[in-house]
Amino acid sequence: MNMELILSIETTANICSISISNREQCLVEYSISIPNSHDQFLAELTFRALKDLQVSVNDLTAVAVSSGPGSFTGLRIGSAFAKGLCFDNSIKLVPVPTLSALAYNCKELASKFAKRIISVVHSHKNFFFYQFYDLNGHPTSSVSFADLEEIGTNVTDYDFVVGFGADKIEKGIQNQDFNYLTGQRVAKLGWKLLSEGMVVPAEDFVPSYYLEFQPKIKS
Repeated sequence: MNMELILSIETTANICSISISNREQCLVEYSISIPNSHDQFLAELTFRALKDLQVSVNDLTAVAVSSGPGSFTGLRIGSAFAKGLCFDNSIKLVPVPTLSALAYNCKELASKFAKRIISVVHSHKNFFFYQFYDLNGHPTSSVSFADLEEIGTNVTDYDFVVGFGADKIEKGIQNQDFNYLTGQRVAKLGWKLLSEGMVVPAEDFVPSYYLEFQPKIKS
């Protein structure tokens, strides 16, 4: 059997999730939703999946990793793990933009009800990253950063709003089932990007933080 195994990683929000797919077919997915636990569970979930499939890291064709924007710590953990697996580039590394993965997964549903898609990722307080897409999941704007009030002025009742914290935006069409990512959802766009040759050398990969890290200070 000709296998093209892709490990996909999602660590940009509270969910730590991985999947292993044979091209577009998901074979296994494991997810856990415990905040600030990615460093504890990411490797464990990955190697459990490999063991369950009776394959090894060396059997992987590629690693697709959700590349941001998102949690600084989550991005750092996910990217470091992906780079470690792909260190000699015998396994291909595929960065999957987080906002694009959100839009790509909801495009079939959005096309039935909306005129375009807006993906959002909550940053802090009332601030979000956001980006607009057409109904095929192709970006029509660059990534922007704004508060809820400014975003609200750009969203119409015919926009499909998806992403982390999308429920805070009171305009547009929503379906909460699409407001998060898992390994399998990263894999969906990851396979497409891999087939288009959108890979980077592991040593050159840097996640898309967009903002400088600001540590939380306890009062």
